Amino acid sequence: MDILRLIPSHRLTKKQSLIAVAVSVVLVIIIAIWVIVAHQARDLDDVMDDKTLRVVTEYSSIGYFVEDNQIKGFQYELIKRFADSLGLALDFTVEPDLQKSIAGVNDGSYDLIMRTLPVTLELKKELDFSEPLIKSQLVLVQRIGDNNKNNSPIRGAMDLDSITIYVTPNSPYLMRLKHIEEELGITIFTKSIPDVDTELLMAMVARGEIDYTISDEFTARFSKSFYPELDIATQMGFKQFQAWGFSKHSPNLQKAVNSWLKEFTKTKAYRDLYRTYYR
Repeated sequence: MDILRLIPSHRLTKKQSLIAVAVSVVLVIIIAIWVIVAHQARDLDDVMDDKTLRVVTEYSSIGYFVEDNQIKGFQYELIKRFADSLGLALDFTVEPDLQKSIAGVNDGSYDLIMRTLPVTLELKKELDFSEPLIKSQLVLVQRIGDNNKNNSPIRGAMDLDSITIYVTPNSPYLMRLKHIEEELGITIFTKSIPDVDTELLMAMVARGEIDYTISDEFTARFSKSFYPELDIATQMGFKQFQAWGFSKHSPNLQKAVNSWLKEFTKTKAYRDLYRTYYR
């Protein structure tokens, strides 16, 4: 707002001009502070004041899914118990694109990324992590020979050269594929499809719409129970810890979640919950 325009120029005294400029500067500062505050990560105090934990996740038949109009899933059950322990409501957003989720926790749109993120050095540059939830391995998802024109499935690492692997938007596993390329001196092409999750990509492989995708072994094993034509036996490197992600500006929220996880994972309730989803 230009305060000077509100006062006819021929009536402005030097004192009035200075006051008008000062008011303009104050307004600019207030607006700037409001923009900064409205677009920064929230910490535990902010969450408690709001009485709501904002969670961004991906749709997964192990982690977070809807069945009979009820939300279910291993990760959902965990975060629900944590939220209940603090008297918090939960606000969920489903977002398959990891980079959008990371941007969201850093600008305060979300408080926590609830998905099985591999704890890698690359992601540690952008996020802080919870205590590890599971340890899982990346696998190549393809069709077995009888459902793939009798072509033999890929088993050797060098056979990955020049194939195209379909991934979720900004997949957390892209860096692992990049490392495989560098280690072996091969080229792996990757393509992402907007607004798809890992399980949909595996269904597309089963239907013959695409030939290859990648998944953590637990999710792949679950999908294979519905699509026996999938081959998930080819491992893509070593096992990695997987955890939830936080903004680096939410240390107290991270500590609260980690403290709760450390205690809850020692209980029978946790062991029963784990066996329910990871059989």
